Amino acid sequence: MLKKKHIFAMMLIFLISLVCISANAAEIFTKPADWIKDTNGYIQFKGTFNLPEGTPVSILVAPQILEGATEPKEDVTVQRVQSASNTSQFLSMVDYTSTFAVSQSGYVEMEFYLKDSFPTGFANVLIGYNGGENLINIGSFEHVGKDDVNRLVALFNNNETTATAYPGIIDADIAGSDILRRISANTAGYSALNAKTDFATILYSLKPEGGFTPELLIKSFNQAVAWIELREQADTLAVLKKYNNDVWNMPLAANDDLFILSFEEQSNVLGKVKGGKYSDKAKMLADFLENTAVAIFREVADRDTLIALKDNAKYTLYFAEANNICTNSGLNSYYLIAAYNYVLDYNQNSQSVSDINSLFENAIEHAIKEKEKDNTTDTGSSGGSGGGGGGANVKLPPNADMGPVIQTTPIVTETENKKHPFSDVAQNHWANEYISQMYKNNIVSGISESMFSPDTKISRQDFVKIIVSAMELELSNKESNFTDVEKGSYYEPYVVTAVENGIISGTSESEFGLNNLKREDAAVIISRLLEGKNITGDEEKATEFGDNADISEYARESVLKASECGLFVGDNENRFNPKTELSRAETCALVSRLLAVMAQ
Repeated sequence: MLKKKHIFAMMLIFLISLVCISANAAEIFTKPADWIKDTNGYIQFKGTFNLPEGTPVSILVAPQILEGATEPKEDVTVQRVQSASNTSQFLSMVDYTSTFAVSQSGYVEMEFYLKDSFPTGFANVLIGYNGGENLINIGSFEHVGKDDVNRLVALFNNNETTATAYPGIIDADIAGSDILRRISANTAGYSALNAKTDFATILYSLKPEGGFTPELLIKSFNQAVAWIELREQADTLAVLKKYNNDVWNMPLAANDDLFILSFEEQSNVLGKVKGGKYSDKAKMLADFLENTAVAIFREVADRDTLIALKDNAKYTLYFAEANNICTNSGLNSYYLIAAYNYVLDYNQNSQSVSDINSLFENAIEHAIKEKEKDNTTDTGSSGGSGGGGGGANVKLPPNADMGPVIQTTPIVTETENKKHPFSDVAQNHWANEYISQMYKNNIVSGISESMFSPDTKISRQDFVKIIVSAMELELSNKESNFTDVEKGSYYEPYVVTAVENGIISGTSESEFGLNNLKREDAAVIISRLLEGKNITGDEEKATEFGDNADISEYARESVLKASECGLFVGDNENRFNPKTELSRAETCALVSRLLAVMAQ
């Protein structure tokens, strides 16, 4: 084992061997654009030495010495390392060293790890050759020290520290502030963050239930900066786009709904985003979509567009109550036209879905009064004497055929007359009747206004949505506890409702399982619904499938119950195919049969 004096002697010899002649770094070493890469302390280094073959070369990596500067000062680092008077000083400044002879081509490519204790900040790469007194700095890179990050993780996971009292947010005199600056990709405007009392609060709110990891701390810190910028930067849309892929995933493509609005309405929607001072992206997205839909409604100027908007499956969430108000009114097409005209007179004032619903209520009430007035006028005139003229007072009867001059698009109020509009489901398609029935009862919709995609496999969350809709269950207003169910997503209330009603459970205690649904798992869900309604089938109708042995043990009884009720049939070879994923068309057939059984 070497003694300290031996190590010191070796280090002095090493230091004396390093040199820089009167040439600059570019003349000695040629580096490509990606000459050095730091991946969590794993360094990949490459370049070419412009030196004779066999020249002894030493490479060192040392932390950058800033001395209060914010930009690299290579000369200070070089001087400090070169002036090391003993082994301890040298080792305290240099993390990595390697000595070798230059090859014939001069090319070098090497890989190594920096110590976890290597500090956060700029790191210098130094070289020396041929014996001499000086070192040359050939470049620097920015590094995040693992030990530094781990200290910050411990700090931010300390629940005893209040959100606004975390040290290291920005004050340069507090240890850790520079680490935060460097683990953040958002250095612009960073120096002002300490004055923003809600920055730490937002960052703390992003802490996951299990605490921060280094990766999550970096991600959450960057997200907190994004939220601050969203609140304060003048160009809201620019900030939304800048961080969209990493933070909030808003529909901001050129063909998205926001950009079909006038500039005035776009500004209105974006102003509400800024004014909301959000830190919950699910809430912000939900409000953004609603505000966009309401803005589109405000700009509607004709009846056909209003009807198309109200009936568009894309906007079901926002106009469902308005549709119910119209459907439940009992008014025929003539008086619904009067109601729509009333809506068009006042739609510019609507600021929320609640305003839209109130407007439709008022419109229907207005149309009902018109109808009552017409009925009174009709009754009075039938017993009156002739004469009086006054052709301007003559009204068409409520059931008159208005013709294309008044109504160019038929308004369907009877679900029995509602045919599906899907061009990819032909009349002779095996599931056409099932799809039509489900569509006309507003249980399913297409992937677009004209496409249903019958062969696409259905996910567990979409199957649950269809089942909950078909059973007409009241939607829960609670949040899901499953980690893979996105807060505020369209399917969250359906998943929560189904779980609360014992229709389905997660694939584990923490995950719902957002994967496609297998036929045997669909049978389990269906059998629970049958059992809940005390429905039993006919044992004689049970199908003995040829692949019963392939059905999972947990699903065999459920498949049997469903087949006894005639809900499942085998393929041409009498196979159940338990592991095959259910398609959208098969889902319509299955749920239609279930509703028929329950109606008996």
